[in-house]
Amino acid sequence: MIIERLALGTSPLVGIGVGLTERVIEVPWVLRSVKADRRTRVLDLGTAYAPMTYKRLLARQPYAVEVADLNETYIPGVRSHVADMRNLPFATGSFDVVMCISTLEHVGMDNTNYNISGRGLGQVDALRELGRVAPRVLVTVPAGSDLDLGWELQYAPRTFRRVVDEAGLTVERLEVFAHDRVSGWMPAEENSVEGCSYMQGVVAAAAVICAELSSKPGREFSDRAPARAASSTPR
Repeated sequence: MIIERLALGTSPLVGIGVGLTERVIEVPWVLRSVKADRRTRVLDLGTAYAPMTYKRLLARQPYAVEVADLNETYIPGVRSHVADMRNLPFATGSFDVVMCISTLEHVGMDNTNYNISGRGLGQVDALRELGRVAPRVLVTVPAGSDLDLGWELQYAPRTFRRVVDEAGLTVERLEVFAHDRVSGWMPAEENSVEGCSYMQGVVAAAAVICAELSSKPGREFSDRAPARAASSTPR
């Protein structure tokens, strides 16, 4: 599987995945960025409908991984929680790293396709929560023109940067990749993808943002729930 090979390798994410979705970039980019050891506490959000390859990779990591989603998730050996990203049941600083692959754009949208009802938006609230429970946040979202597709949002890079700032977080690193029908997924300049539309000659997103975020210095949080809240489901 190309995703697994790339996630476990070190070759540049350049000219890969012709005709494949953005997962071929997102999963390797995020897992390579964790840079953790066995003492690192990692939380993955939006895991329930992630590719099976990604779930297998999570179970194989040397660090402690927990997952949370609005739907129940089962991965052998991985602790699972049912939780809303906008109000996570963890104390401040419960984790060292939060990973959020292609999930933020669905927060508060019409998620009936994922057996979840209700709207309400809240991407800023979600990012704020991610920064509350961990000092490092690794997140990916579809990139292009600002679009509301009903079931998800697509972000222009400058809009994404504004949302991050509103959430009280700092962009430490932001990389954009765009799909080329001949070469596959390639690094791209931020302003070069702002005209891209969803499913523009590709299976899903035509471009993707991969970003590492951190909390702004001096920012204070108030806990909403104790660590390992009662809603947690051990696995």
